[in-house]
Amino acid sequence: MESSIIFTGVLIISLFLILVPYTKIADKFLFFISLTIILSVCIIILPLKIDSFYGYLLFIFTLLITLFHKDSIKSAYTSNQKGFLLIIFSEKYVNFFPIIGLFIFFLPFFIHLIKPNNGFGSTDTLLMLQGLAWMSYNFFGMSFTKEKDFIFLFINFLSTLFFVFSLTTFIFSGENDSYNWSFAIYVLLAKPLAFILNLLGFFTLVEMDSIWYQDKVTGVTTRLWIAKSCSGINSVIIFISAYSSYLLSDPNKPRELWYLIFLGIIFSYFANLFRMTIIVIVGHYYGIDYLLWTHENIGWLIFTTWLVFFWRISDFVERYISGVRRA
Repeated sequence: MESSIIFTGVLIISLFLILVPYTKIADKFLFFISLTIILSVCIIILPLKIDSFYGYLLFIFTLLITLFHKDSIKSAYTSNQKGFLLIIFSEKYVNFFPIIGLFIFFLPFFIHLIKPNNGFGSTDTLLMLQGLAWMSYNFFGMSFTKEKDFIFLFINFLSTLFFVFSLTTFIFSGENDSYNWSFAIYVLLAKPLAFILNLLGFFTLVEMDSIWYQDKVTGVTTRLWIAKSCSGINSVIIFISAYSSYLLSDPNKPRELWYLIFLGIIFSYFANLFRMTIIVIVGHYYGIDYLLWTHENIGWLIFTTWLVFFWRISDFVERYISGVRRA
């Protein structure tokens, strides 16, 4: 994807965020900030075609825009009430956040000094983002408590869940977890994917974590290996982190909305199945080159689409619950 197009997209999103508080949808500022932070983190940590540099750029722009609106936004919207973190921790402990953030930020560098490897990975990136979230929390003062709580909680949930997932995988599978993952992918993805494709009239065969399909361009049956990164676990972790942070950052959210997490996980699973179905169909009709292009580009589009759709459902349910309670 052209760098100029991606950069233009980052600028358009940033401009939109700048203008939102001055429009009739100012009350949706947290919603748009949330989606932008999620998008930026996805660009940074997921294996997308988009360079991670633009994820960092969008993340920093979002933080700066939030800071920019600290004094200029309408006073009615700027809340001075305590946020979730100040309810949990006293202000005395929150003052130590920058020190904790510095330690977390430089932790990957210390680890690489002690045990050098091939370079920084997604775990190191998450730790650095986590450190930035801790260091910058007090920088915004008492303004935008919801926004800064969301950013802080999202980054910390994301980092913690990925760490727990990696640790659990290592404990139960050991260093060589290829067989366990192959069986999980066979049950949860490869077998349902083949069923859907066969139902649509496409000939497919399944072999553990691989699916065979007919390539009409070459005229041969081609093997498609499904990697662990294609299992959809990343999108589930991102969703759980984002939605939990969204609810916790606003103590006034109805508790019933927590039940929607299960609906979101189901959405995430079927969205990934839909993504893989499109990829195989493209490979069937147009060959391996177009299959690879679709694989690299369609994931973030489907993820963003279903996430926005789910958020709108959550907003509708929230308004319905609020209306019932007022009645």
